[in-house]
Amino acid sequence: MGIRGLTSYISQNAHRFHLVHRLQDCILVVDGCSLACQLYINVSDCNSAFGGDYDKYAQTIQDFFSLLNKCNVTPLVVIDGGYEARKLKTVSQRMKNKLHNAKSCNPVNQSAATVFPLFMMEVFKQTLRSLGVQFVQADFEADFEIAAIARTLNCPVLSYDSDFYVFDVKYIPFSTLNLTLSKARCNGTVKYYLGCEVYSVDHFLANFGGLDKSLLPLMATLLGNDYVSLSQFKKFYNHVKLSKSKTKSKQQRRIAAIFEWLRKETFESAVTKILSHLRKKDRFHVKKQIELSVSGYGGSQSELLSYFSVEVPEMDSNIIDSSANIFNNDDSSHTDDSSGESDSAEDDSDESSDEIIASEGEEEIECHEPNLGSSSTFPNWLKEKFRRGELPSYVSDIYHLHIYFCQPQVEDFSVSDSHTISFPILNVICGLLFSKELDHETPQRERKFVCFSRSLGLKHQKVFLQPLSTLPCLPCFPPLSCLLDISLSVREQVLYNTLGIHVEEEIATIKSFEEKWRLFAMALVFWARSTTYPNVTNCHLHAIIIGMIALGVVDKKIGRVRSQNKALKLNAQKSGRTECNSMLTAPVECDAQLELDSCNELGDKTGDNYKEMISKVTESDCLNLVEFLLQFHKMDGKLKGSPRLFSPLIVHLFAQLQTCLLQVMTLNSILGYPVPQCQLAETYSGTVAYQAFANLNKRSDVNGFIKAQMINSPSVYLIYKALLDKFLFLLPNIPVLLRKGKRKSKRNNKRCDSATSDHEVGGPDEEPEQNLDINNKFSILSVM
Repeated sequence: MGIRGLTSYISQNAHRFHLVHRLQDCILVVDGCSLACQLYINVSDCNSAFGGDYDKYAQTIQDFFSLLNKCNVTPLVVIDGGYEARKLKTVSQRMKNKLHNAKSCNPVNQSAATVFPLFMMEVFKQTLRSLGVQFVQADFEADFEIAAIARTLNCPVLSYDSDFYVFDVKYIPFSTLNLTLSKARCNGTVKYYLGCEVYSVDHFLANFGGLDKSLLPLMATLLGNDYVSLSQFKKFYNHVKLSKSKTKSKQQRRIAAIFEWLRKETFESAVTKILSHLRKKDRFHVKKQIELSVSGYGGSQSELLSYFSVEVPEMDSNIIDSSANIFNNDDSSHTDDSSGESDSAEDDSDESSDEIIASEGEEEIECHEPNLGSSSTFPNWLKEKFRRGELPSYVSDIYHLHIYFCQPQVEDFSVSDSHTISFPILNVICGLLFSKELDHETPQRERKFVCFSRSLGLKHQKVFLQPLSTLPCLPCFPPLSCLLDISLSVREQVLYNTLGIHVEEEIATIKSFEEKWRLFAMALVFWARSTTYPNVTNCHLHAIIIGMIALGVVDKKIGRVRSQNKALKLNAQKSGRTECNSMLTAPVECDAQLELDSCNELGDKTGDNYKEMISKVTESDCLNLVEFLLQFHKMDGKLKGSPRLFSPLIVHLFAQLQTCLLQVMTLNSILGYPVPQCQLAETYSGTVAYQAFANLNKRSDVNGFIKAQMINSPSVYLIYKALLDKFLFLLPNIPVLLRKGKRKSKRNNKRCDSATSDHEVGGPDEEPEQNLDINNKFSILSVM
């Protein structure tokens, strides 16, 4: 939830409230969403401006959990689920803030204007699954579940959320965790640990003599969280005396004053005095908001604990339970059922405003369901799938609240929202989730589905979508509880029908892709056929295939190579092995061009057998490609110096591809995986896609350039060519960006006619290339 200003207040007094701790030999309950964000912001060094370096992010996650493993720490990860109805105003405000960040984000300021990529949480979950790390996705917000599990197991929590200063748990703020391994000898054995600081409520209260533990949830409510706004207590704060300080913000002084005031109060007396400062007609409403907020910090066992393979000790009965019936004196005379959500930011890092601001007037967000608390009404099979993290959290929002928030991405804000292109897929998802149950006695009322999207510019807009209830292969959608009773082949046809892939030859071609790329290929075809402006061209296609080859072939064979030093080291090792082998076997002459031609012939013979092609990829061929691929894994230095060179329009097209892939993957999961799920870290990188497109967009002969670069990697080129041929078969009308050949200077004419390396393209001795953009009827004038 987040308590405004509390993290800053405690951090500034860490010497009083934190204890030095060694993290080792224990169970650790991890706030999954918080950790995912912190690893992305503070550790991964990903390029947010390009839409997500999922390969780099996955490596960061692997490295982190490897550290925990070396310290004999068993992580139990709990991830947030859907939104609660009472938080929708807060969510809407945060989306607006994220839109501002997305619009301002560029290669220069991306570390400050952080924009989380669309698949951040999905890559996080996929990586945990590949590592065998135990995790569960809560039905709604996970804070309560995390605290309950930690109390039951008597183990610490790792997060960066100020709510855990109130929950009665041992809390390790991520900012205090040292990610460098330390070691110490214990009984002659070297043991590793991570240095950190731990917070506990008991140690905290020891610094405030007389403050009762049960008052902490009330303190959090008074400071403002996602459920209660500070403006609710404006009149109360007028009667609280604040200390004077030039170095502390008003919120920091307010926190100190609240602690001092609560020391002299019981829970009941504090609530009574707070309400006494309000108008009679407001008391009932504020009392309800206090009650709801405080109940969020209550304690009991979590049913999610059963998803973890750990030994559960007997439950400690010493649990905070401040949500008892404490409001006995109801002197309110007015009933108001509207909710009073906070408009604070996601964390308490922004304390620039010292005044208590009333909530802004914003468009009312409606939902059909009441506040669901912590219990989901999913059918059992869908609930299990959701808790196992096989569905994104927004599926809960669609099902329970009939709302979908389009997550802001870096894109071109002068054109329509990048999510718009995927709405036809979203309509099918909603149709399946809203399908009528046969055992209902009364017909299900017609449900409207609201999507909060971006209009031109920065404004939020409501878009009312119409869920589908029929497809050619499925004349009437079955009840959701019976969806998986349909044959797998029909469910697969639902995917093809949704994406407009109807021709048998096209379906056969899709099925011929390697399993790990099949779903991605389907999303790509839908994307390329659906975009209207700008058009997808052959350069976009080549850029995406380069990413598939780099992440799904080369990385799988020789590991992730992202630096020149590592590339040189691997090549040195390869040279040493080659020299050793040459002493044992007779040298064999091999012409690269002849080998490449033979691979082209092999491509005609092997056809669709990707497994055979991938099995024949050699380490040597991959190493020969490393230098060519390295330039795409890192940002062009010119972009850092001049953000004007950055093209939001290029990013926009790739953002559209991601939104299509997101909905396709969600639909595939709801249908029970008729097609293997796409592994994102092995398929797509935003930086690779952008940099490769920017490079290829300069070329007059893209095919020739790629072939020249891969001439010494024939086994890899074979896969590249097969992918390209299949995509071109599925997209025969894809525009080819024509470019006039370069005019060489006299000095360039003296050089050999060889393949031009990337750093030579557009150099000082070359004339700029002329564009023939088929989307611009006036571009012909530039070459006349």
